[in-house]
Amino acid sequence: DRKKQATFSAPSFWAGETKFADTAGVIGTKAGWVGDQEVVQVSYDPNTISFSELVKTAIEDNNNIPISIFYENDAEQEAVQDIVLDQPQETRKAIHTKRLDQNEFLHMADGDAKHFLRTTTLRFVPLTALQSTKINRCIAQGRMDDVIELLSPTQLVLYRAFTDLWMNRCNSMTETVEVSIMEAWRMLK
Repeated sequence: DRKKQATFSAPSFWAGETKFADTAGVIGTKAGWVGDQEVVQVSYDPNTISFSELVKTAIEDNNNIPISIFYENDAEQEAVQDIVLDQPQETRKAIHTKRLDQNEFLHMADGDAKHFLRTTTLRFVPLTALQSTKINRCIAQGRMDDVIELLSPTQLVLYRAFTDLWMNRCNSMTETVEVSIMEAWRMLK
């Protein structure tokens, strides 16, 4: 398990979470804050996607909205600087770069993470981090048929059962968003 993490600010972390959801190599996203900035922390497989490619994704279609790109080491700093220098002047002015200090605490947005997922009964279904990330984006885009394709047969049965329970006003279910899939399955027993 050689996953790495990259952190980017976004106009809202909901937008940040959904922006990276369909990017190959992204394993999951978490919403949070660094200081007073809303950020998304992206977990990724460096064998599939590079830090530089994630930076380009963060900048892509940003329409010169201010964005911060956080780097953790000199190699990442160099990669960010090279990419920023290749951008048009207006885009460069909107990009801020900063070393993410190990003492700088990333506050996770527990109640707001995976906002779109939390609007459905899927929030009660045990999901992997990757499933949560992709499903959140599908819901945001109104693609419920795609959501169904991302569920295992057991998860689909649970989703339908939880939906039936919810429709019958059973409010005693425990939300599993941002809970590890192993812990979520234990919670169902």
